[in-house]
Amino acid sequence: MDLNIKNIKTTELSSNDLEEISKIFKSSFQISVKPSSLYKKYVSNFFGFSFHSIVRNSKDELIGIYTFSPKIFSINNKKIKALQSLDTCFPQKGLVNPFLLKKVVNDLVNYAKNNISDLSFIYGFPNSKYEKLSKYFLNWKYVLTLYSYLEIFPLIRLLYFSFFRNNKYNNILKIIPNYDEVKTRVKSDLHCNLNIFKINLLTIWITKNPFYLQIFNISFYTKDYYPNKKIDIFNKLYLISRLFIPSVSSTTNKPCWLISKFLPKFNLYAISLNDDLDFKKLYLDVNFLWNDVP
Repeated sequence: MDLNIKNIKTTELSSNDLEEISKIFKSSFQISVKPSSLYKKYVSNFFGFSFHSIVRNSKDELIGIYTFSPKIFSINNKKIKALQSLDTCFPQKGLVNPFLLKKVVNDLVNYAKNNISDLSFIYGFPNSKYEKLSKYFLNWKYVLTLYSYLEIFPLIRLLYFSFFRNNKYNNILKIIPNYDEVKTRVKSDLHCNLNIFKINLLTIWITKNPFYLQIFNISFYTKDYYPNKKIDIFNKLYLISRLFIPSVSSTTNKPCWLISKFLPKFNLYAISLNDDLDFKKLYLDVNFLWNDVP
């Protein structure tokens, strides 16, 4: 089969490209998303674009797309650039051709390197369809599992994280969140965040897929994070009031069966692009902000 593979930035996609991506996204994930919403998702980061490998057949039909979204992390106040793999769409019948996927990914990595200097690592949370391909064909390494669970008392968790957890760890790899990224999550609403004594960042949103759930996320605070507009005392009080509502949160420690059995878990895979990063020597502050779901 003759294929045309093109690497491109989000800002260079045509309206027809976005329409086709929206259709193939629905075929892959059974979720309808407007082309404009996908565009906002892919440009709402510190760089203003994502990287895409567009795969077309001999009839110029879109048969697959692979995407990297650039992210910024920090270790001991040093900024680290990374790529997140997300929204891999190859919905054709049968198994994904592993050799095609390897070529697509390698070419897109080189394309990204030519546009962003000093990229440090690539990571992703592949679903069951792509997990073995990521491990055996792309040589990505399993790092840890991010569990979802029902947090009955969010306020207690926030207090613990704010006054006890921060004293336990050194060499913390933490994401520098861009608030616009949270707002462009597919099928979500009510996005708000609040830094807690410049120790932790509290972020809350509502996911509407597959049904309404409040997401409660705590991450280590970084001084470079991109906040939402300044909120007044009444909005802060409203945000705090939501801490009394049982919510879905995340942990890298396997939680109690009864409160996590029916909630998704995400296996984190990563690969270093240079020798300056050793995941085994770092504490990874992995949470929902690393991912683009829920």
